[in-house]
Amino acid sequence: MNRYGQGKWEKPQSDAEADETVKGQLQRFGRYIDKDLPYGWGFVLLCFPYGPEGRMNYIANAERADVVRAMYEFIAATKAGWGEHVPAEAEPGSQMGDELIGRLRQQIAALEEENRALRERYGTTP
Repeated sequence: MNRYGQGKWEKPQSDAEADETVKGQLQRFGRYIDKDLPYGWGFVLLCFPYGPEGRMNYIANAERADVVRAMYEFIAATKAGWGEHVPAEAEPGSQMGDELIGRLRQQIAALEEENRALRERYGTTP
């Protein structure tokens, strides 16, 4: 399990091992996303470890310059009002936001456990 009680890793991985694992997963996710998008659509998927490490991996089907432009547009739109329905005190990094995220993760873990138990009981697979 990872440090938030989710995931498949049984033991903590080094940064290099985790980066290699995530790189392979991102390539797999990228192929899946790209084949299901309409022609002419771009995407970027960002993955990063929680905490202050400042590392990030990404996969995209667009040129880096187009990804950077899209990210700047997203940041500008977000600052201009996207997400205004979320009170500032509930944003990640605030105490309320961190508590909310923690509760949501607990609920997700409980639902995943219930789902696993039901699959075992009735012999179904995801």
